[in-house]
Amino acid sequence: SIGEHFVVGSTLKLVRAGQMTEGRSGAVSIGDVHPLDVDLGTRADLDLGAMANFGHVRLGATVRNLFEPAFGNEATRFELRRKARVGVAVLTVPNSLMKGLIVSADADLTTTPTLFGEERRVAAGAETWVKGRLGLRAGVSAHSVGERRPAGSVGLSLAVTRALSVNGSRTVGHDDSVAGWGTSVSVAF
Repeated sequence: SIGEHFVVGSTLKLVRAGQMTEGRSGAVSIGDVHPLDVDLGTRADLDLGAMANFGHVRLGATVRNLFEPAFGNEATRFELRRKARVGVAVLTVPNSLMKGLIVSADADLTTTPTLFGEERRVAAGAETWVKGRLGLRAGVSAHSVGERRPAGSVGLSLAVTRALSVNGSRTVGHDDSVAGWGTSVSVAF
């Protein structure tokens, strides 16, 4: 924390990656890589985030892959490009039923190459917690370069304890890169 209104955070990470140049097409899991003789590399990198809190309004920014780590040799070289994103959230006052409503929007500042083409996303959504135990959220997103490929999502969380939540989500629409189901467990401390 920097004073009462600003928070800065970072994640130091190790990234292990490689790339095939011929043979099998499509996505391959890391467990399938070793039999395919892919030249894997490991690089250190850093993600950064910052948030400013002004009462009911929060502004945030993130930068991922700060040092743009590169992998492979000249024939298979690729790098994880730096990704920057900004966002804003507005929080309402809690009442006896809900912890309040959070309405947010965010957008990529950089363009990222993916299997589905260049990507730069914009998104908006809302979230609330009923009685502090059931989290409900919904959102929409689209691309701001090339085809719009809009998508919508819904999700819910169940707080098993104050620190442990089970989460589920479903995303549908015209964007295969985000469509599908998701589940997770989150721990807060």
